[in-house]
Amino acid sequence: MKEYLIADDEAHAIKDLRSILDKISPEAEIYEALSVDEAYETVKEHAIDVAFLDVKFPGESGIALAHRLRKLRPRLNVIMVTAYPQYAVESYSFLA
Repeated sequence: MKEYLIADDEAHAIKDLRSILDKISPEAEIYEALSVDEAYETVKEHAIDVAFLDVKFPGESGIALAHRLRKLRPRLNVIMVTAYPQYAVESYSFLA
């Protein structure tokens, strides 16, 4: 069974993405995190296959979080998510 993490500081964004994932992969376990710390702990505690991370969080960015998560789990699949076009380009820095 796949395990997904949706991390975003806006609950409505989590709800929207969860709705999509529920349709695509109804058998998957989906975890939610409203903060960087909560996301990190979730990946530490569960066998997350894919993490959907918001680009911007208060404090640490989602990109910095993605780097920390990859140190914790090098093979973790990370998808950066944002509703704001001005942050989309920044999310590509994660690939570098």
